Amino acid sequence: MKKLVLSLSFIIGSLSFSAAQPGYPISPVPFTAVKVTPGTFWGQRLEASRNTTVPLAFSKCESEGRYRKCSR
Repeated sequence: MKKLVLSLSFIIGSLSFSAAQPGYPISPVPFTAVKVTPGTFWGQRLEASRNTTVPLAFSKCESEGRYRKCSR
């Protein structure tokens, strides 16, 4: 997991560095300006993660004893 985070950080850093070069046709935008709408490629991926992947991961962690659900 740590290697994945470091790799992604390096890739994102490299992309932002190359985007800052003069003459590069694509300019970066602030993260807050990005909108993901339902029905688009990333909208569908986020919905699938929210509805399927995340609940499955939590139930798997719970069944393997990695954490216990809190009762409030």
